[in-house]
Amino acid sequence: MGKTRARAWYLDNLRLLLIFLVVLGHTLEQIDGVIRTGLFEVIYTFHMPAFLFLSGYFAKFRPKKLLTRLVIPYLVFQLLYSLFGALILYHTPVTVRFASPYWIMWYLMAMVIYTLLLPLLDALEQRRFAVLGVSALTALLAGFDSSIGYDLSLSRAVVFLPFFAAGYYAGKGDFLTAFRGRRDLRLPLTLAGLAGIALQLVYLYLRKLPMAFFYGAMAYNLTDRGGPLDRLALGLFALCWILLLVLHMPDREIPLLTDLGRSTMIIYLLHGFAVYLTWKYSLFRYSNAVNGLLALGFALGLTLLPGLLGLGWSRIVRMNRRS
Repeated sequence: MGKTRARAWYLDNLRLLLIFLVVLGHTLEQIDGVIRTGLFEVIYTFHMPAFLFLSGYFAKFRPKKLLTRLVIPYLVFQLLYSLFGALILYHTPVTVRFASPYWIMWYLMAMVIYTLLLPLLDALEQRRFAVLGVSALTALLAGFDSSIGYDLSLSRAVVFLPFFAAGYYAGKGDFLTAFRGRRDLRLPLTLAGLAGIALQLVYLYLRKLPMAFFYGAMAYNLTDRGGPLDRLALGLFALCWILLLVLHMPDREIPLLTDLGRSTMIIYLLHGFAVYLTWKYSLFRYSNAVNGLLALGFALGLTLLPGLLGLGWSRIVRMNRRS
């Protein structure tokens, strides 16, 4: 999957951490109190920008894999989540809208869009800084247009495009590995990143942005509070997190965990069913402390179990190919 000959273990470790944060973030959405307003906001500042940055880093334009790894899974799981929601959660008539992604399916739709854009990103590689600047400006301006929303995941695709494009260009030259090798930059960049995160905590405390704003899924006037400067600030804070994670993620193979970092797609696709069931049956109805511990354990389980299923399936496929 990587673009380098030697396996970059730190990228697999980072992907596992980020998919865990995705699961934890979705779990925290249903918890009231300081845990959600604190930890939730910090996680949602950077986990999807970083996840899409890595998605761009590993991205390649291969039409067959676009079909088998993105389009077909999107169609299948869009149908499954629609059936699950209608028949099990809400007991309503089944409605399947493939142009309007069902909750977490937005990521696959956005990845289809991004993959189709790869030939254009390649053609503009010599002007990549202009591409990143224009995509960032577009992400800020898109919030003024209420027609850019959930359909086709267009709002999120636009908002997170700068991170995907930055990851893609970084991957073409294996920039991250070279970047990690600059020992002279590690300390000043670490201090700068930590300063940015400290500023983030103050900013989130003062601004008190609504939960909906962190999703990047709708126009500014639909989120009660938050505008282009807030979107810019959150983007800069996300860059600080990406910087620190890339610099300090362990670059060694951690038994089992590093392997799970290569099974993030199956974790992403399956965890939503269990999270929805916790909503339906009100699992998190206790004190803040108990709810926090439950959410942490639940997220760990929902990361490990589907990941192990994915690893087992991959090994079966490899064994069949060898025989």
